[in-house]
Amino acid sequence: MKHFVRLIKAATKKADAVKLDHWFAHQCNEIFPPVGSTKIYTANAFQTALRLFNHQHQWHHDHLHPCFPLFLGIVQHIDALSSKSSPFPLMGLVHTKNEITQPAPLANQDITSQCYFDAIRPHARGVMVDLVIEFRQQNRLCQTTRSTYLYRRTPDRTQGLADGDSPAADTLSNKTYNKSEHLHFQENAGRKYARISGDYNPIHLYDWSARLFGFKSVMAHGTHVLARTLSVVDKNQALPGAGFTVSNQFHRPVSLPSDLTVTFNVVTNSDAARRGFALYNPATAKRKQQVMSGCVIS
Repeated sequence: MKHFVRLIKAATKKADAVKLDHWFAHQCNEIFPPVGSTKIYTANAFQTALRLFNHQHQWHHDHLHPCFPLFLGIVQHIDALSSKSSPFPLMGLVHTKNEITQPAPLANQDITSQCYFDAIRPHARGVMVDLVIEFRQQNRLCQTTRSTYLYRRTPDRTQGLADGDSPAADTLSNKTYNKSEHLHFQENAGRKYARISGDYNPIHLYDWSARLFGFKSVMAHGTHVLARTLSVVDKNQALPGAGFTVSNQFHRPVSLPSDLTVTFNVVTNSDAARRGFALYNPATAKRKQQVMSGCVIS
């Protein structure tokens, strides 16, 4: 019932178009909305969700998947964006980027999370905003996630960033990757992930519900796509337990069902290890094949 109430609230939340158009037009810094939340996720309470998450993402370690805290915190994203103080709508926002910084290992223990808005700025296609969540265990900062969303002012709802707004992760997209692996997303992947995450955004459920919000077909959740990709990278080149940053950019949505290819490499130098990765859809036109790119730096 609580997921249904949250979904209705989010679906009826409208954008404050006047304020967002002002930000877009005047290219100025703005005061962040007074929206934020702190939650405590107890290990006893999230064990069932953890088992389902690990199963869906083929994660077999005792320490937590680097995307699991964001999986828990997605309800804080939903509540922040659907708050009356937020000028943004939830439905129709485009999830464009993530940055996950993990300075300390994440154990299967209680997690305290603090979520807040950050870095609202104009974009060539509208207004972008970052939602940041800081995760702590035993009063120690263990992970910070930064998720970037785009509010579009144009009717074009294809996913991707405008030219000139690519993060550092995208600089790897033209490199030669030395390993690859197949990754299949089922037609019901969005519904399965929604059941364990609580993110029932209609664009992830059915073709007809996605079309109501201007998208051509149902698509997978961005966090689900990133988590499955990182599990493949980890299986072939073990991810560090801590002291790393994951950066990724979504270029296009993952339509469901899809058969995709994960490509990845390892580049080392004197003081860092960089694992580049990318996700491709070989069934589409060549210029549209890359759906995500990123890197893990430790």
